Amino acid sequence: MRWKTTTWKIAALSTVLGGMMLFGAGGMAQAADRDDHCRGRTRQQERQLDHDIRHHGFYSRQAQRDRHRLHELREHCGYQGRHWDRDRGRDRDRDDR
Repeated sequence: MRWKTTTWKIAALSTVLGGMMLFGAGGMAQAADRDDHCRGRTRQQERQLDHDIRHHGFYSRQAQRDRHRLHELREHCGYQGRHWDRDRGRDRDRDDR
């Protein structure tokens, strides 16, 4: 009789743990999708800023608007405080190879 009780407890516990892992993985996938979406939107806004700087000038109204939008987008996506601009102005191609 004790064997049946233990078997049911193990079955119930494994079902609960399996469900928790299933729902936990769904939340992680959703967060990854949000991050990908934010990264794509940020890249698009950076391209728009570069385009407006080239065509209208660095201090133009269009460039200022794009900088403002990019700043808001980065704040919305949680880039604030994560050093999203730490490599700005840094030479990333390695000519010393």
